Amino acid sequence: MGISLLHEVFEMGVSSNASDWHLKEDCPINLRIEGKLVETDFVPDREMISKVIEQMANEDQLKRFNESGDLDLSYVEENIGRFRV
Repeated sequence: MGISLLHEVFEMGVSSNASDWHLKEDCPINLRIEGKLVETDFVPDREMISKVIEQMANEDQLKRFNESGDLDLSYVEENIGRFRV
């Protein structure tokens, strides 16, 4: 694994006890904290989201994602924790 492009966002969420991270192209990333969505200043574009997916997924997962638009995997961010994507 290693450090992803979203390392700071993962770190911010963990330190805030976020239960979920909501990512959408060209929209601020939202963290679910104590049941409420909290908007961050971080706005990923299409290229960044594509790079993040490529970092997290293996070849088979990328193939399934490209065919279906769905992605279900576990990801470990170095020095932060394990995430369900």
